Amino acid sequence: MRMLGALVVAALSLGPAGTGLPAHKGWWQPRPLSSWAYVIGENYPLTIPPLVGGHRTKVQVVDADLGDESGLEPSGRPKVDPTIVASVRRIHAMGAHAICYLDAGSAESWRSDYRKFDPAEMGGPLSGWPDERFIDVADWSKPVPKRYETLRTIMSYRIGLCRREGFDAIEADNVNTYTNGDLGGFRLSMAEERTYVERLILLAHHDHLAFFLKNEINGDGLLKELAPKVDGEIDEQCWQYSECTALRIFVGERKPILNIEYEKIPRDKLCPRARAFPMATIRAGLDLAGKITYGCWTSS
Repeated sequence: MRMLGALVVAALSLGPAGTGLPAHKGWWQPRPLSSWAYVIGENYPLTIPPLVGGHRTKVQVVDADLGDESGLEPSGRPKVDPTIVASVRRIHAMGAHAICYLDAGSAESWRSDYRKFDPAEMGGPLSGWPDERFIDVADWSKPVPKRYETLRTIMSYRIGLCRREGFDAIEADNVNTYTNGDLGGFRLSMAEERTYVERLILLAHHDHLAFFLKNEINGDGLLKELAPKVDGEIDEQCWQYSECTALRIFVGERKPILNIEYEKIPRDKLCPRARAFPMATIRAGLDLAGKITYGCWTSS
């Protein structure tokens, strides 16, 4: 793993022209957005423009999977997939930014780097996701047997893969596992989770990528502590569970909130509230396979 040096702060043009504010700190600096597509379950090559309400629709942001399933290089880094690179280029050609979904709080058995996790650092399976196991994120740089990699190295490689594939940002999933209690042999504190997220933010920014926080509406102070440090928020089902108020902090920070609802909430009930908040809200199925039922920026 390369060592982290000083952050590059020179202004770089990371996104396609005309797709938002330029990157003032070396990575994309997103501001409030009104449209997006969440297609992390869609197989590559992606449908671009994405399908919204059955029609190809240009959006400002597409969030897709990093696709770490192509094997590892001799160095241990995941291989770049040319099909993913081509899809990201199509996102940019549409005039949009691309967010790279990666799991940061669990190890997924289908990923190429799964066997690089030290089993001693893994806990039990996630509820509803038997092929994913919790990872002890407090053991960031803890030495591991030679055939494995430290968590720091694995996450550095994952974030680096997003950059090499051409993405503009990352979405780090499952970074609120401390709220689950027993994770299968270990527990995490809020302080340990916060430190972990801060390390991921540093890695992302070092690789010139914006960092989008995932969920974190936990009824404690973590969201407030992290909001000034991240570049945006991705939320699931805050309208369904009547917890969107906690996301107001991002409105004050002038950072985008990208929200998805899985329940069949009528558009005329959901969209007026989402637009007024404001947040970019879509309704789609749990498989996230590329078909979005509706977006709150679209007409009826």
